[in-house]
Amino acid sequence: MLCFIFIVFCSFVSGTLINASESSLQNAVGKRSSPINSTCASRLDCNQHNTNVLILFFTIHCPVDNIDCVDNKCLCTINKITTPQAATTTTPLPSSRPKLATTSASSSISTDCPRHWIRHHDSCYLFLTSNPMQWTEAMSFCKSSYDAQLAEIETSEENEFIRQESRKMAGTASGSFWIGGSDMLVEGEWEWMTSHNLVTFTDWASGEPADFLNQDCLDVKSSAHYHWNDSPCSYLYWFICEKHVQATGPGNLIG
Repeated sequence: MLCFIFIVFCSFVSGTLINASESSLQNAVGKRSSPINSTCASRLDCNQHNTNVLILFFTIHCPVDNIDCVDNKCLCTINKITTPQAATTTTPLPSSRPKLATTSASSSISTDCPRHWIRHHDSCYLFLTSNPMQWTEAMSFCKSSYDAQLAEIETSEENEFIRQESRKMAGTASGSFWIGGSDMLVEGEWEWMTSHNLVTFTDWASGEPADFLNQDCLDVKSSAHYHWNDSPCSYLYWFICEKHVQATGPGNLIG
């Protein structure tokens, strides 16, 4: 597969790095370039800073050698590396984030979850079908509206719950659901983009992931019986938000 380059322009005010806006970063991922207002007279105005660059909702380090001044703008160039596609497996590996113990039913409406959310073990899930969004918009909506994340699937049991509930929510309609995985940084290396954990358990549909036309975002695909698929992040899909049960306290997100 061909390598491509994320272009992220960095702004500086009084020598301090200002991260690009979410809108600009979404364009940077989708269009590979997104100029914003910034100033520099030479490379020295940019490379004196040990910078971190915000891409979507996660931060990566931008090495000094990757920064240059182009047309009086500080330019950080990050390569998306192409690696051989590793063989996928449906065998779950141990998660780096412990699950909380629970004695509740494995899947039910629960008072520990907000209204309309469905509880499965220690997570609450909201299946949104009224307003399809792009992957980045869906991630932002889950965070800003519910302090939640796009769902992160770590086990076969959780995956089967997601598949069955997706089928119920879709009803007779045909609609895929975004979940929180992407390989937008390293081709073929899928990562849950909120927790930054590598995807270990997988449930790819036959022939997937295909990475046709930069299919960098993960969905459960209606036409593949809600097995996993990679799609362009700009597609408008339904999506699934996930958060901790309320009894565990706010702000702790899990997969």
